[in-house]
Amino acid sequence: MAENIYAYYDDENYLDDYEPPTEEEKKAEKEKSNKIRAEIKQLKHYLNSAWYWEKRANRLSDKIQVLRSQAEKITTSYSDAPTFGGFEDHRQAIIAEMVDLQNECESARKECTRKFQEIQFFISLLSDYRERIVCEYRYLNYYGWLDIAMALDYSIQNVTKIHGKALQNLLEEHKKMVANGGKGLF
Repeated sequence: MAENIYAYYDDENYLDDYEPPTEEEKKAEKEKSNKIRAEIKQLKHYLNSAWYWEKRANRLSDKIQVLRSQAEKITTSYSDAPTFGGFEDHRQAIIAEMVDLQNECESARKECTRKFQEIQFFISLLSDYRERIVCEYRYLNYYGWLDIAMALDYSIQNVTKIHGKALQNLLEEHKKMVANGGKGLF
């Protein structure tokens, strides 16, 4: 009976069933693979955008703190010598720069909040709870792979595998949104 199972493979004609892909098929497959890689790269960039905006807002806040400290350090000095363009000019320039940075920081915080809500909604479209939680940890809580693995008690390889599937599913959801006449997120 075992001979019957392997008889097909012992026959030299079984190789005739296999035809290697043509150069055109190889090229088409490579182009498709490159297109998917580019789309996933674009998706990752979009998912990381809330983090970028938050870092920008924090950097602007730090600059404002430095300027505020510079403005508060300026003190008047009394002397008989006349001064031209003294500390008042310097203080006014610092205050003007602070106001500009505060406006820019406020708009960065609003953009960060908007992106965060968009990404949160987009991730909520995932049907698999494991994919959803990995993406939430990665793109909303800004966890690294090791931190996610420890939080979920998974191996890093398992986390990255789940993440890869989640990206594929998010890409499909995005394509559905665009196909239904909606505006794409990225």
